[in-house]
Amino acid sequence: MRVSEASVESERIELLRGGPDCPKAPSLTQMKNGTMSSKTKDKFRIDNIARSLESIRVPGTPGTFDGRRFDDLRTVFLTSIAWDERLPETERERIASKAIFEAASHGRITTETLLGSLRIVENLYFAQPVRDYVVVASLSLRYFKPLQTIRVGDVHLSFHPEMPNTFSRKGLHGLAWGSVPDTPNGYVTVCAKVSEKSAYTAHSIAESALEVLRGIWNYEGNRSTSSILRIGGSGKWEVLNKIRRGPIDTVHLPDGSLAVQEWWQIPFSGPSQPGSFAEKWPQMRKTTLWCLRRGNEIPYQEELTAMWGRYAHALDDPDPEACFLKLWSLLELVTGTKGANYDEMIRRTLFVCKDRDFHQLILEHLRDRRNALVHSDDGSPQIQACIFQLKRYVEEFIRLHLVLGWRFKTMSEFGEFFSLPFEPSMLKAKRQLYGWAFSFREKTLRHG
Repeated sequence: MRVSEASVESERIELLRGGPDCPKAPSLTQMKNGTMSSKTKDKFRIDNIARSLESIRVPGTPGTFDGRRFDDLRTVFLTSIAWDERLPETERERIASKAIFEAASHGRITTETLLGSLRIVENLYFAQPVRDYVVVASLSLRYFKPLQTIRVGDVHLSFHPEMPNTFSRKGLHGLAWGSVPDTPNGYVTVCAKVSEKSAYTAHSIAESALEVLRGIWNYEGNRSTSSILRIGGSGKWEVLNKIRRGPIDTVHLPDGSLAVQEWWQIPFSGPSQPGSFAEKWPQMRKTTLWCLRRGNEIPYQEELTAMWGRYAHALDDPDPEACFLKLWSLLELVTGTKGANYDEMIRRTLFVCKDRDFHQLILEHLRDRRNALVHSDDGSPQIQACIFQLKRYVEEFIRLHLVLGWRFKTMSEFGEFFSLPFEPSMLKAKRQLYGWAFSFREKTLRHG
């Protein structure tokens, strides 16, 4: 198998330059003297990556590589870069691929030509004008009239019983194999309006906003679910989230035409019965607005967005063992624990518990289940009960972020708060000690 720039980039080159309706972007030559905000990671040898890419070029066909090894090296190159945080994942992937082909177009691939091409393509992206896009998605939710437009960050989400008449997916071909799947019957259509530099960035930003909203909605619906009682049947695990994604997203221009002839395939385990939330909407809307408002007051926005998205993804999973592991990883995030320090994670979780001895037993039991799954692939028939036990701690910390998060500059600082001594008498002694230390240092600096 061979891979060339035409096979992976043919639909994207015009988009990179802003499209026919945008002002002409600078040429690649004009960008050569620019600086690059992304940097290489010290532990990666870019010269080795460049030599390996050069070695898999197909003789006699410039710009063509051995496809069996190209994807491996492309992903290594992608990982070797500490990317500018303004670049979403899809743009990083596109820029890394484009840079390889650009380097190949100049002759031999070397460290200099590879990094020079990366600088050119990255700068070309940042030089593009902002355009308006509409990302069209769907949710397993029945449409009802009170469902209004909701703003999440800079993204405006509107809801429709079906795709608006001016929008069309005609002529689609995608990044995924096979035919374009249909939106399941009864799913609500979501139109996310966003202004960005490319359709790929627009999709990434809109998807994050949609996952925040979906995380909040499912959080409101799931908090009251502490177990599932089954009478008869096989006891098969049922996905907890009632509001799930439809199978595909597309990106359009404001007139409804496709911005790019591609579609994004969403992890989809089959259509679920769309939920009806009309009766619950007043409370859901109240909770949604409160969560969004409190979230806007929290300084660590990136981690907060990840929190909502990972909560939604965890409880989407049709595999109960995968669901459990995702929730465990999420508990690490929401407690601000780094480096798989599970003793510290349990200590921080216990800080919010009244009966510490009881909850320590539960948490140690959950840690044992996690280790058995990861190290021995040893599942348990009680995994569903474990999910509900773990879910309670995760949801309590989500609530605490919304209530207390505005007080802390970072997620780590939030977590350190829960590492303080839990006994009030010890906290009181610490407060006195810190008071003395503050007074001492203030006098030292004054007379120093």
